[in-house]
Amino acid sequence: MSGTHTLIEPAAHSRKPAIDFDWRSICPIGGDLHLGWKKAVEGLPDVFWSSRYGGHWVLTRAADMERVYQDLEHFS
Repeated sequence: MSGTHTLIEPAAHSRKPAIDFDWRSICPIGGDLHLGWKKAVEGLPDVFWSSRYGGHWVLTRAADMERVYQDLEHFS
């Protein structure tokens, strides 16, 4: 992943930014996938929409991911 991301039109239902982000292209750095992920999301918003693979939300911070995983009433 080059670290360069393209801003695209936001999802109609969202006030969050939309970014052309391909999570499948994240490569390990020195064999460490977590380090590769950290580099790939560097400078990106905490939450954004990507239209890749049918469209999905991307969370880049562990605390947000934990909240989503624990709150089944609001997130599916």
